Amino acid sequence: MHPDGTPCPCGSRGCLQTYASLEAILGGDPVPAGTTPDATATARADAGDPATLAALDTAGTALGIALSGMLNILDIDTVLLGGSFALLSSWLTANVRTQIDRRVHTAAWAPITVRPALLGPDAAVIGAALTSIDQIRQRPAAWLVDEPLDVVPKP
Repeated sequence: MHPDGTPCPCGSRGCLQTYASLEAILGGDPVPAGTTPDATATARADAGDPATLAALDTAGTALGIALSGMLNILDIDTVLLGGSFALLSSWLTANVRTQIDRRVHTAAWAPITVRPALLGPDAAVIGAALTSIDQIRQRPAAWLVDEPLDVVPKP
């Protein structure tokens, strides 16, 4: 993103993570017990916390810039904001859209849709489960065992 930007945990500087991660959005503040980082960020944004809203503006711009580079290379007409970004899409989408419109060469005649993914932060887990189920359905015999499993250990 920015070669001389904010130091990143990876050892480099200016990586997307330093601008668009939940840690960046929360400003490194601890997450209250009994909640999650995305719930904390959403609650702060809903409450109009100026630091959180500014961080979300920065995150949306950074995401938009990063996505624009990919969209200029790949033929994609829809961008799904997934995971935590889906939950925060109300605050991210406008800046993502602005950067895409400004930076993607084909955006003027081939509009790109930006929207939140419907599965939210559980999308990866749901995808993994569905992949496993699909593998079992395609080759059920491979998953059968020759001997019964002892559910209760023998004394």
